[in-house]
Amino acid sequence: MLLATGTYTRRRGTARTIDPATGHATTPTWAEATITANVQPLSPEQLSRLPEGDRVRDPRLVITRESLRTVDASSGAKLPADRVVIGGTEYEVVSVEQYTAILPHYEAVVMRVAEPAP
Repeated sequence: MLLATGTYTRRRGTARTIDPATGHATTPTWAEATITANVQPLSPEQLSRLPEGDRVRDPRLVITRESLRTVDASSGAKLPADRVVIGGTEYEVVSVEQYTAILPHYEAVVMRVAEPAP
């Protein structure tokens, strides 16, 4: 178990602007925020539910009071998932469950990304 107090998230903004030189939409920038989280390896049961290819991407369980976002393909904006940096390594949020009883918190499964976000 690791209490990651220096963990921070990266969330891509939703605002797009038009580059006056090219007339094309620009990619929104990443905003960073520091969070406190408990980071744990997945249990054997949780690992067995993952597709085989995802098991080698160093999946972790992140427990935090901060809301985390997965890919939102259902909205027209198609916002990318939040990324969490743990010990200098960047992970992408792939699933989130919200718990509201007794101690409200979020449990997110994150997986290591192959390349850092631009």
